[in-house]
Amino acid sequence: AGRLVGAEALLRWTHAVHGPISPAVIIKIAEESPLILEIGRWTLNQAARDMRAWRDRG
Repeated sequence: AGRLVGAEALLRWTHAVHGPISPAVIIKIAEESPLILEIGRWTLNQAARDMRAWRDRG
């Protein structure tokens, strides 16, 4: 009844030279670096912003 009950967020990246990079590859690389925590935070924050925007649009 107009209520969000679940969502999935996939991180996608289009590299200037290599083209689209899949979410699986991005996460694999990120897990091997200290960036994984920052990427996780950014992804969750962006998902929350998107959900608020969808809610506000009705």
